[in-house]
Parts: sequence; C-alpha cells; structure tokens
Amino acid sequence: MPTKEERINNLKQANAKSHELIKEALKDALYEMIKEKDINKIKVIDLIKKAGVSRSCFYKYYYLPKDILIEDWISIVKDIGAKLGADIIENWKIIFTKVYEYKEIISIFFEANLGMEFLNILNQALYEIKDVKLYYYISIWNGAIFQSILSWEKRGFKESVDEITELIVKYTKPIIVDEL
Repeated sequence: MPTKEERINNLKQANAKSHELIKEALKDALYEMIKEKDINKIKVIDLIKKAGVSRSCFYKYYYLPKDILIEDWISIVKDIGAKLGADIIENWKIIFTKVYEYKEIISIFFEANLGMEFLNILNQALYEIKDVKLYYYISIWNGAIFQSILSWEKRGFKESVDEITELIVKYTKPIIVDEL
C-alpha cells in the first residue's frame, strides 16, 4: 500500500497530466478553428465546446483565445533562445531554422495581428538590463529579428534558411560590434 507521501505525489502527477491535456485540447481546438475564422472572432464558448472542456478550465489558464497563441510564441522564443551562443552569424541561422520549423504557428500569429505581442515577448529580457548601451544594442537586434521574421513570413518563407541567413547577415554586419 502506498504511503501518504506517495499518494500525494501520484495525485500531483495526475493533476499535472490533466492540466497538460486540457491545455493541449484547447490549443488543438483553437488551431482547428483558426483555419475557418479570425482568432479575434472566436468566442470562448465555441472554443471550449470544440475542445470538450469547461469554461472554468479555460479561464484557469487563459483570459482570451489569443493567449493560447501567445503562450505558444513564448515557448518558441525560449526554444530558440536556449540554442543561441556567442556567434551572431550562427545565431541568425539558428533563428531562421527554428522559425521555419514553426512557420505555420508564426504565420497564424501574424495573421491574427499579434505582431506587437511577438515583439513584446522578444523585448521582455530587456527589462532586466541595467547597462544602457547593452539595453539599446539588444533592442536594435530584437527589432532586426522581428522585422526579418515578419518580412520573411509576408513573402511566404520563399527564401531557404540559408538564403535568408545570408541576406540578413550581409545587411546586419554593419551593426555587429565586438564590444559595447
């Protein structure tokens, strides 16, 4: 017979799995609905019906359906950020490789007019930077990253990862500095 501690641990694991399944159902339903309707016109009641979850489950995690997309974008940014290093040229390749991998989600994000949310997520790291030069340097790079991704998406990701990387590296070389 499991101990009290083991039972509590088992319940915590079951709850975590349940939360994960609810969020996954909401996400899947939203992405399916977005194919037919603008995200800003999707009502919570329609989303929860499609997902098969209660209204309280939705509001436990989100305020609006677009919050599901924002959560996805935060996850993508973290995934990209975890792979970046000191080599700026290699970083561009990593960024564009991951953006291409997530291109459907990114397109949905821009189609939903959530570009400013996208930029705000990129800029969140800025708020903790005390050094003024570094703050503005990173701000410039975030703008370059944002605009490059937006432009590439608007062109339908026509350029390959290597082509877009080569273009962006060529045009950003003048702002690459060794020291701040």
